Amino acid sequence: MSARIRRTAFLAAAAVLAAVPGSLGTARAAQAAHPVTAVTAGAACYDGSLQVADRAVGTVQNATRVGQKLDVVIPVRNLDGATRTGTFVDVAVDAAGKNKSAPPTIWWRLDNDPWHLVHFTWVAPTMKGTDPQWQSPDLGLGTFAAHQTRSLVLSTSFGNGSTRGLYTGWESFGTSSCNGMEQGFGAFAVSYRIAQA
Repeated sequence: MSARIRRTAFLAAAAVLAAVPGSLGTARAAQAAHPVTAVTAGAACYDGSLQVADRAVGTVQNATRVGQKLDVVIPVRNLDGATRTGTFVDVAVDAAGKNKSAPPTIWWRLDNDPWHLVHFTWVAPTMKGTDPQWQSPDLGLGTFAAHQTRSLVLSTSFGNGSTRGLYTGWESFGTSSCNGMEQGFGAFAVSYRIAQA
């Protein structure tokens, strides 16, 4: 199943559950399971070789004030028996209905490494029926030892120009030597709903 279909499935499930605070279900409920594809660029280059833990999406955290940080911890496991170098992740956030809004501020780090700011680019829809997105460049994660699990942490906050509502996003993982093939996929959701006075 393609990354676009998986993202569409997740966004559809998120939209249905957006009005239910505190629960979005597991990632398996929000996106269809996807089969392993044929090896195209070596033993480690297949869809699913970087396994993203389902608990990456369990509850929807809600920011009730400007600048409040919402942290999502996403465990990622190298399923291969060899060290994987040149690993990266792309982060995208659905921007439906937020065309005049500022993107959320997202900082990321791997394990306890230093924090890095995600620099988003606005990307208009390329197909009918799809939403605009804020997309990151490749974020370099470095090396995963054989069968190693590392944790990607995304810390999201909202500014004065942010639109209130549900923000759904996803992470697409790959390795530089695998010719751009997606090797892992995860999803997350956060909400910005200022508390009523």
